Amino acid sequence: MDTIKSISLILAILGLIYLSVNIILRKKAIGVMNKIGKENILLISENANFFGQESVSMQIRGNGTLVLLKDKLYFELLLPKKVIEIPIERIEGIDETRSHLGKSVGSKLVKITYRNDKNSLDSCAWLVRNRKDWMDKIKELIDN
Repeated sequence: MDTIKSISLILAILGLIYLSVNIILRKKAIGVMNKIGKENILLISENANFFGQESVSMQIRGNGTLVLLKDKLYFELLLPKKVIEIPIERIEGIDETRSHLGKSVGSKLVKITYRNDKNSLDSCAWLVRNRKDWMDKIKELIDN
């Protein structure tokens, strides 16, 4: 009986953590939407899982808000506070990949290859819901 109580307690705690993280991510997304302006947003992922930026030596992986605008891809990491902005005209390619910088999960990632501020090739990757929608919309913006 003690084992069942312990498992129930652990599950309840994990449930509370999950809900708390989702509430924090939602508040972050609302802040980003207010900053950018809802009318400018083409796509948004409140819980995008960031797999790192190739040009950065100390890799940070985490969740945040990924937003596609007509002129740029905007990502705001939850913790630590970090913003990545990739102008559409600097994007060199978009691919699906199973891993990025040695990190992987069971799903495909959206990988963006682009020219950074130093005009060097760089890349970032995210795990997002509706990956195909993200890929199609970014390709459409690149082609126009």
